[in-house]
Amino acid sequence: MRLKKVISTLFWIVLIYAVVVGWLYFTQRALIYFPDTQKPISPKSVEEFSVQTEDGLEITGWYIEGQKNKPVILYFHGNALSHADRLPTAFIYAAQGYSVLLAGYRGYGGNPGSPSEEGFYEDARAYLKVLKEKGYQNSDIILYGESLGSGVAVQMAYEEKSFRALILEAPYTSIVDVAATRFFWVPVRYLMKDRYDSYSKISEVKTPLIILHGRRDLVINYRFGQKLYEKAGKPKEFLTFDKAGHNDLYVYGAAERIFELIQ
Repeated sequence: MRLKKVISTLFWIVLIYAVVVGWLYFTQRALIYFPDTQKPISPKSVEEFSVQTEDGLEITGWYIEGQKNKPVILYFHGNALSHADRLPTAFIYAAQGYSVLLAGYRGYGGNPGSPSEEGFYEDARAYLKVLKEKGYQNSDIILYGESLGSGVAVQMAYEEKSFRALILEAPYTSIVDVAATRFFWVPVRYLMKDRYDSYSKISEVKTPLIILHGRRDLVINYRFGQKLYEKAGKPKEFLTFDKAGHNDLYVYGAAERIFELIQ
C-alpha cells in the first residue's frame, strides 16, 4: 500500500514536470523576446530606413546621416522595446559625426513578422546590403550589438570579414548558457530553438573587437562577457564598468571609453 502511494506521488511529480517543460518549450519565444510592437513616430532629426528581407518582409529602422569621412554604426539593439528607445545612444555618436543606423527587427517597432534568431539574421543582412548600396564598404561599418543584439552583430561579423569594428555591449556566450543558469532544472540545452551561439563563432571573427560589460549585470552575467572575450582573436579590448549593471553603462562613461578606441 505504501509502495503504491510512493509510485502514485512520483507519477504526479513526473507528469507535472513534463507539463511545465512542455509549456516552456512551446512558449519559449514569448519568454525570450519582449518587443514593443507599436510603430514609433520618427522625429525630424532621423530618416526612416526601410529594407526588404530575403524572406519578403519590409523592415524599417532609423538612420542619422553623419559626416562623409566618418564610419556608419549599424546598431542592433537589445531585447526589450524597439529601435526607437536607443535614439539617445545614437545621438551620442551622431554628435561626434558618425552616421548611425538603428536596425529595427521583425515583430518590433511596428515591423511585420515574428521574432526569431534566423529572422533577425535576415533583417541584419538586409540592412548591410542596403548600406553597401549606399556606397559603404565593410571597412566603413562599425557593428554594434547590445545584449540580445550582440548575437546578431557577431553573426554578421562571422559571415563577412574586415568591418571597421565590432562593439558588443553586455554580450553572452549563447542565450542557451544564460537560460541554463536561470532554468537550471529544465534541459534547456536540448529544448531551445534560438541559440545565438556567439562563443562558437567569435574565434573566426576577423574584425577588431571591443566588449563592454558591467560587473553588476543581473541580466547577463559579467562572466559571459569575459568568456567570450577570452575566446576571441586579436585585436580586442575589454572595458569593465565596476558600478554598472545591464542598462546603465553609458551613465558610467561607456561612450568616452569607446571613442578613445575607435577614433
